[in-house]
Amino acid sequence: MKSDDDIKGRLKSALSYCYKILNYKPYTEFEIAQKIGKKFGDDVVDQTLEKLKKARLVDDRLYVKLWVNSRINSHPEGIIVMKYKLKQKGIPNSIVEEYFSLNEIDEKEMIRSVIEKKLKHYNGDKNKMYKYLLGRGFNSENISLILKDF
Repeated sequence: MKSDDDIKGRLKSALSYCYKILNYKPYTEFEIAQKIGKKFGDDVVDQTLEKLKKARLVDDRLYVKLWVNSRINSHPEGIIVMKYKLKQKGIPNSIVEEYFSLNEIDEKEMIRSVIEKKLKHYNGDKNKMYKYLLGRGFNSENISLILKDF
């Protein structure tokens, strides 16, 4: 059995570590739990997460909002792909579905912006553009609809 001093010391170290890594980028609860568990032991994970949540440094709902907005603006992908990637990051399905049901994402506008950026690269070849957009996870009906305009 581990002593209270040992646990307190590892908890303090885990919190310091989390403050440091959260300065660089946000993480999901799941990602933080994995990092803490590997580095400091599973017995300090819950306490560390509790303190980080109270300090509002870890919040999966906020993470989803920021992550989706970042994707829309800098690396557009289809909604299906975004949902999949968020689930891979350990975000509970309920939070992912809640976000997408409350926030309307204009996939057609994302497709337009990708086409405008990539149009020169594909020399107007709609087949290649279509395949590229499908690979990014966009809905095939929306792709066809938008490609007609170009």
